[in-house]
Amino acid sequence: MGRRTLLFLISAVLLVTAIAPAAIASGSNLDLEPRRLTFLTRDLTGENLGVFRGVYAEFRFESFNAGQIDEDAGAVVVRLLDARGRLVAAVSSRAGAFADKTYTSLSVPIDSVWGTFDYDTDGYWIQRRNQQINGGNCENIDHAAVTVQVDGVVLETVISGPPMNSCDTIRP
Repeated sequence: MGRRTLLFLISAVLLVTAIAPAAIASGSNLDLEPRRLTFLTRDLTGENLGVFRGVYAEFRFESFNAGQIDEDAGAVVVRLLDARGRLVAAVSSRAGAFADKTYTSLSVPIDSVWGTFDYDTDGYWIQRRNQQINGGNCENIDHAAVTVQVDGVVLETVISGPPMNSCDTIRP
């Protein structure tokens, strides 16, 4: 009888462990509202950030603010994808980038190979050089996939594209 009870308890704990995160996520009222993608060139040299040439991805938060985003690096990830789901470019947030911020929306800069945007000085985002928009894939941007982690819950949304304006907007 003791073994059966122990097996039952272990099974119950495993079941609750497997189901609870999904129940928390599905019962959450946290949400993201997709906004838009925009090709844009901005000279930010006065702010020591260089020249941004690329895509801004914009989205709003529902029922939370930026200060509630998990502090891990990569708690916010924005990936630009083509129509076949292949990665065109991506950025992710730095560890603790939004601690104590009250923003209710974000505009995420995704630079191109023609830009000189200084992500280190900006302090919020990381974009690896091999994840930049280039001339060969600029026209292929179909949409952005956004993930945000809030209190361990992963929120996802898609911002439909293609981006407003044209690739010519960001070419030198």
